[in-house]
Amino acid sequence: MKSGQLNTYMKRFRAFAEADEYSLKVKKDDVVKIGKFKNRVAVIKGVSKDDHGQPVLDTTKGKSNLLKGRLQKLEDSDAG
Repeated sequence: MKSGQLNTYMKRFRAFAEADEYSLKVKKDDVVKIGKFKNRVAVIKGVSKDDHGQPVLDTTKGKSNLLKGRLQKLEDSDAG
């Protein structure tokens, strides 16, 4: 990677890391990499929620959590 490319990359990463809010658009027929090593390619068939109210991707390879951690504001207040 050339020095100019690295500087541009770092500026973009810094802006992303310092943001207060993120938005993620996932739609049907998007391609995602899943699995322990993120080396299995799957196509999104739909999006649903699990028992804790967290987003789950329904893919051609099965269900996969959208986020590794849980967002507390998405959890049901009665689940626990």
